[in-house]
Formats: sequence, structure tokens, C-alpha cells
Amino acid sequence: MRWWEIVGRPQKPELPVEDDLLITVVMSVDDFAGLPVQLVEGRWMPSVSSGLLVRVDPADPRIPLQRHVHVAHKKHTRDKSMQASWNADKSRHDKKTFNAKLGGQASYQEAARAALGLEPETTLEWVNRRSDLIMLCEQIIPGRTFKVVLQMRTADDQ
Repeated sequence: MRWWEIVGRPQKPELPVEDDLLITVVMSVDDFAGLPVQLVEGRWMPSVSSGLLVRVDPADPRIPLQRHVHVAHKKHTRDKSMQASWNADKSRHDKKTFNAKLGGQASYQEAARAALGLEPETTLEWVNRRSDLIMLCEQIIPGRTFKVVLQMRTADDQ
């Protein structure tokens, strides 16, 4: 949407070249839903799962850092130990602070998939603390069996 459409004009008004134009737009959190991804990255936003917030952070190839999502209950947005986060490639993002109990909950995974634009049936990497296995990927082949790749957790993953 162009600025003149936002202010209710059907076409771009003629402006003198020397004039500056400053537009201040006041929006509620709900108004962010239809905006381009770049405008909402880095902000805690309501998720598709009730009571949970998501924050999508942009990629930074200099580090390298993938685009990733943090999911937290609204009262835990400042406590990394009470969050689960995944990269765009479906791997866990903050492996040292990843809360496996929360990350294993369907509501957290649903919120993360929606925020990253992944298909609802996409499997996100998670840790099963009881068996010390990490689920790396799952591939469902229609009409056939599915492939699951598991890896033993190391001390670095904890």
C-alpha cells in the first residue's frame, strides 16, 4: 500500500520537491497482522496459539544467523529459559537455553510453524529428555512408511 492510499487519497498528490513529508501511523498490535514481514520482525506479537507470543528475528549472514522464531507465554518474554526457539531450517535455535518441556508442546510448535510460514505438518527439531534423543527430521511418504532421523544428545546440546 502506498502512503497516499493510507491517508485516503486515490492518487499521489503533487508535492513541491523541497517539502519533506512526515507520516506518523498509530497502530495496535492487531494491525501488524497484514504488514510485510520486515515490519514485524524483532517484536513480540500474538501467535496463532492462545496465550503465546512469537518473535521472529531476521537472518544475519555476517554471523551467520538464520531467520528464527522465539515462542513464549506472554509473562515469559524476558526469560530465555522459559522459551523455545527454532530456525527457519526447523532446527532448534538457542540450544543451550531451549526449554525442551515447552518445545515439546504442540501449541508452541504450532505457533513457531505459523510464524515461520512452515506447513502445519512440518516437524520441528525437539529433544526427548527421557531417551536423550534429538528428532532431527521426519519425512512422510504418502502410502509408505516414514523416515525418522534420531541423534544421541551430547554434552554440548544440553
